[in-house]
Amino acid sequence: LPPPPSPEPPSPSPPPSPEPPSPSPPIPAPPSPEPPSPTLPLPPPPSPSPSIPPPPSLEPPSPSPSIPPPPSPEPPSPSPPISTPPSPEPPSPTLPLQPPPSPEQPSSSPPIPTPPSPEPPSPTLPLPLPPPASPEPPSSSPPVPTPPSPEPPSPTLPLPPPPSPE
Repeated sequence: LPPPPSPEPPSPSPPPSPEPPSPSPPIPAPPSPEPPSPTLPLPPPPSPSPSIPPPPSLEPPSPSPSIPPPPSPEPPSPSPPISTPPSPEPPSPTLPLQPPPSPEQPSSSPPIPTPPSPEPPSPTLPLPLPPPASPEPPSSSPPVPTPPSPEPPSPTLPLPPPPSPE
């Protein structure tokens, strides 16, 4: 009889032992993840704060480069056309101005047909062939000094010519 009661007490002793260890681990586990979770979101908010300054920095540079480009193309565009029109204009008047003094001489009929002939080729050449514009400057360079001289005599010449034929 005494032996049977002896094994009973050892049996209940083991079950209570596993019970306490089981609840002990789950308790520390939940609190551990909780604190780290709030700490992580806290650092991210400060990170977006630096992102805010970058946008304003990008804004000023974006308009600054855009502003210079428009003015740059504008000046060059008008500059070339302005230089080109005056170049053909001087050569055209220089030709007619030179022939007028020649008509004063006996050969008045030949100079008349000559001016119209050079006039048509002059417009046709610059229009289809932009490169000719380059040779034009050399040709116009010599007449440039002449135009000022013929210009003053041009008004005076027309006045004497009428009385001369009369």
